[in-house]
Amino acid sequence: MIPLQGLSSQPTPNASKKKVPRHIQEQLHALKVQDTLLSEYMESAQKLRNLDDMASLRQSQEEIRAEIARLQQE
Repeated sequence: MIPLQGLSSQPTPNASKKKVPRHIQEQLHALKVQDTLLSEYMESAQKLRNLDDMASLRQSQEEIRAEIARLQQE
């Protein structure tokens, strides 16, 4: 059994996440806000039966989500 005093609360360098540059964090935040807004716009367009708007909003959201995924992989 390992004594509790021997356990460190500090993460080891290998266990910690890769440091994300500040400008990438800011871009991710802005894109996530846009994604949330698009979801709200899509919900509104759906309620109003604006199918043309829904299609363009869905395409925009897919592009934003692809960019979010790309930035998260860097």
